[in-house]
Amino acid sequence: MLKGIEAFSYKGKELYDLKTKGWIHTMNILSYSYKKRGALEFTFDAFPHSKVVFHPIKTYYFIRTVRWNAADPVVTRRDLEIMEMVANLEMGTLDHYKKRKGYKPITLNEYQ
Repeated sequence: MLKGIEAFSYKGKELYDLKTKGWIHTMNILSYSYKKRGALEFTFDAFPHSKVVFHPIKTYYFIRTVRWNAADPVVTRRDLEIMEMVANLEMGTLDHYKKRKGYKPITLNEYQ
């Protein structure tokens, strides 16, 4: 387990969901930086030329915009959800993210 999170553990590029008993393939964070008004800007290895901007909502981070570059593949809704989970895991707010009203667990079969 990482950072005391009960439902997920992080191993390399995968999250293990203890509730659904499945590994979720994720992406690595290449870099992140702090911006104005609590925003964070992340760069992920699956989209190295695109910047993903997160803003705080209550006690977790949510994607506000993706500054997409044509050199990267198209970003899907599933990719956005995985990015949100990885970023909130990195910032230590994943348990708050999972308590939000619109959260539903992602299994390995749904992601593929």
